[in-house]
Amino acid sequence: MSEDNGKDKKDDVSQKKTKADIIGRIPEKSGSSPVEKIIFDRYGDIGLRTYSLTDGQRTAEEIMKETGLTEAKLVEILDFMDAQGIIKLDYPKGSLPSTKENRSSLPSKAPDAKSMRTGTELKAYESLVNWAGFEKIWQISKIERPELSQILKRLEIDGLIVRRNGTDGPEWITAGRLADIDPVAKKVYAAFGKGALRLYALIDGKADVERLKKEVHNADKIVDGMVKRKLIFIWINHEKKIPVLAKLPEARDPLIHDPSPNQYLFDESKVRKGSGGRVARALGFYKIRLFQKAADLYGAAIEEEERAVYYLNRGAALYGLQRFRESVSDFTRAGELDKTDFRPFYNRGLAYFSIEEYEKAVDDFSKAVKLKPDFADTYHFRGLAFEYSGKLSESISDYEKALVLEPNHSEVNIHLQSAKAKKAQERPNMLTNSYERVFVPQFTTAATRFSDLGGMAKIKDMAANHVLYPLQHPEKAEAYGKRFGGGILFYGPPGCGKSYAVEAIAGEADVKLIRTNIADTLNMYVGNNEKNLKAIFDEARKNQPCVIFFDEIEAMGGRRDDIGQRWERTLVNQFLIEMDNIDRNKDRILVVGATNAPWDIDHALRRSGRFTYIQFVEPPDQKAREEIFRLYTKGIKMIEKLDYGELVRLTDGFSCANIKAICEKARDIAWKEAVEKDNARKVGMRDFLKVITEEKSDVREWFEIVKRQMNNSVFKENYRDLVRYAKKSEERKESMFG
Repeated sequence: MSEDNGKDKKDDVSQKKTKADIIGRIPEKSGSSPVEKIIFDRYGDIGLRTYSLTDGQRTAEEIMKETGLTEAKLVEILDFMDAQGIIKLDYPKGSLPSTKENRSSLPSKAPDAKSMRTGTELKAYESLVNWAGFEKIWQISKIERPELSQILKRLEIDGLIVRRNGTDGPEWITAGRLADIDPVAKKVYAAFGKGALRLYALIDGKADVERLKKEVHNADKIVDGMVKRKLIFIWINHEKKIPVLAKLPEARDPLIHDPSPNQYLFDESKVRKGSGGRVARALGFYKIRLFQKAADLYGAAIEEEERAVYYLNRGAALYGLQRFRESVSDFTRAGELDKTDFRPFYNRGLAYFSIEEYEKAVDDFSKAVKLKPDFADTYHFRGLAFEYSGKLSESISDYEKALVLEPNHSEVNIHLQSAKAKKAQERPNMLTNSYERVFVPQFTTAATRFSDLGGMAKIKDMAANHVLYPLQHPEKAEAYGKRFGGGILFYGPPGCGKSYAVEAIAGEADVKLIRTNIADTLNMYVGNNEKNLKAIFDEARKNQPCVIFFDEIEAMGGRRDDIGQRWERTLVNQFLIEMDNIDRNKDRILVVGATNAPWDIDHALRRSGRFTYIQFVEPPDQKAREEIFRLYTKGIKMIEKLDYGELVRLTDGFSCANIKAICEKARDIAWKEAVEKDNARKVGMRDFLKVITEEKSDVREWFEIVKRQMNNSVFKENYRDLVRYAKKSEERKESMFG
């Protein structure tokens, strides 16, 4: 600091910024900015704020101070903008630049920013949140086919989107989304940039290097680098006799017999004919994840000669096909033929673990440990099996053993900390002299009735038909094949009465209500989520008829194709099982889910027999808003005569929760004056008008999200009531769409 003492303040600031973490933004022209729309779609106002501050002058520290973002969140937003070609980072992803490593130079302008200038290009880009073929993109974007074809080519060349060869032709996705959903793609992007992602997407076990050279600049160098990092390998196709790229198997696959595990070059043209050639080809097919072909070839080899390694590898191929029971048989035979090899027992343990037979998994992992006590993954998975079985002490012990062998195994460390935290919450069970973490669903008796709801005529009519009448008229219900039970899904903008509606239904039906607490059910401890969910349904079966209410159900029933962690996927599967059991057993249990994001719910839950009735809970109309105002002001004695018509007019586009808040805040203005200034005046229109001008609608922001999906044909089909309401609202030019 002493060397800067003689400099003026301006030079001092300049010097600090030279040393700091300076971030450069692509200059934007005035007017409409599709780039800003992309950022807003992902991160909302805080993303736009961050974007506006990345001016090539402010440091990362200054941006965090001005926005209130944590370092981790700022890193996430900057990496996203870089992935979309909005800014150009000249330092490794997943971090901020370090001044010690001299990475403070201004990033250069990304060459592809100009490609997102037009609205039609933005439309095409926004259609690619998942892999989509040309026809699907055309249906969503409604762009003329010739123009769409040119746009896709241009965006692909610019690196904003990538293409792969799908089963029905080419498919595209945004580069950023591919990096989000594919861990290997994320590593490729971090190491080689967007150009490598374009190449990676084309790797399908058939694309030869010569063809890729024509598609991607510097393909040779990228391929070499990816092979060195073992992100891909090269296999010489026996038919074409040319190099073919294929993605490596994912982590946690079963262990296989591979004579050359570090060899990434397979030349089928040089493989001997007969059993040896067949086995080598089977191994090649397995490594490029063509499991059925691998299983068939290993099966042919087994017919000629029973060998343990053939059964081992065929079992692994069947495992890859998720035919776990069949893989168990092959691993068993492999273990019988070679009792000294730990791999058959380890693999069979994985198979039992996958079908949730945890005791058998523990037994097999224990056998594998005896044969090979220095393999960390065996302890890791046995620890998981113990934890899923509720044996925390044993699981903690196994996690610790795994970390002794592999101290830097981050996943094991996470599971260890989770198990220890779970252990700390245990309480003694005097009957079994053991410890357990008890989750007991709580029943309530709902006091809310339909008369307590403002508006909601459609909800009340639907509830009467499908819930109340079957209870009130059981003989007629049986004659007409109607019954109490099944599933109802309420969706719509926040604050519009979904939770109140559920309580009113339970109250009118005079049945017990289980309101699930997401925090209790989703406790992040391995195995407990499914147990907690099962406990809720088991308790409901003991207390039929009853209602189970899952608020924010997307947290439990999220789309499995978007879920990364295994515990989340198994929870969705458990939910499906419980819903199917209600339908199969004709249980008198009504499951009601509520969500602001129905598009995030697994599609399997929406089919008949699960959530059969899907009801859009729309914002209150004029009549409903007046009812709600009257409902929440009737308890205020010190109140003037209100102009309800004016209040209704001013609150177009407001939710039930908004109106309740307006009534309470207006009351509090007069209440505060009565207490602090000893001025006991009545609550009046001026108080309501003041509050209304300051109140922010919950509904409008939600409909902005909806509007961005309105051109999606699948969305239109699934949410017809919402689409119909939105169109009518636009015609009326209601404020939420104005």
